[in-house]
Amino acid sequence: MKHPGTPRFSVEAWSPDGRLIAGSLLDASGIALKPAVWDLASGAVRPLDIPAPAVPDSALVAGWLTDSRRLLVSAGRGLALVDVTTGRWNPVPAIEGARQHRLSRDARTLVVQRTVLDADVWLYERK
Repeated sequence: MKHPGTPRFSVEAWSPDGRLIAGSLLDASGIALKPAVWDLASGAVRPLDIPAPAVPDSALVAGWLTDSRRLLVSAGRGLALVDVTTGRWNPVPAIEGARQHRLSRDARTLVVQRTVLDADVWLYERK
């Protein structure tokens, strides 16, 4: 149930330590506008102060890094690596035409889905 005055929030990824849930703030039609983090202890939903994605989408969170402090999200025309404790972020280049990203549980592999579904699967692995 949504309480009056609170933003609509779409749950997308639980932090590895279980304290935070990353997701997206939604507009009235359900389109994801901006990534946010829900702190379960306080109940607060905090928007991440990063550029909004160039193309609104249904999911903005790619995933958490294993430290439960950094989060990979859609931002601008690429990705951003956000430190949810300090709010600082760094841009991460993305493949042209990429629409959604998913980070593996161990944060070593990134799956990229392009706008045109042409049967390509792109996996990037951290060595």
